[in-house]
Amino acid sequence: MSLPDDKTRFECELDFVTMLGDSKFVQYLQKYYFDDEYFVDWIKYLQYFRQPPYVRFVKNPISLFYLENLQHQQFRQHLLLTATNDGQVENTNLKYFEAQLTKFYKTFREVTQEGLKQADKEARQ
Repeated sequence: MSLPDDKTRFECELDFVTMLGDSKFVQYLQKYYFDDEYFVDWIKYLQYFRQPPYVRFVKNPISLFYLENLQHQQFRQHLLLTATNDGQVENTNLKYFEAQLTKFYKTFREVTQEGLKQADKEARQ
């Protein structure tokens, strides 16, 4: 088996970093990889995406948040905390992050749309 060329490898690594912006993907990683030392080493390797030459390729800032914090054991442990609600186990910390992120994007969209309407109104006057 041959190794992928640099471009293909970069694209695969970027895809992985991009998927970190999806809390369902992080939840999957949590179930199977958080205790794997090779996974943690790979996350540390991928930190280069936070540097100026590469950060421009990452479109979702939450991906960078998870990329930075998943290298820390304490953060991974906090994501692993679970609670029982009506007999169902749920990941409260991950759900909290997801809810906060949804609230942020909704607010951002509303503020942006309102700002655009105001700018359009001022431009017409």
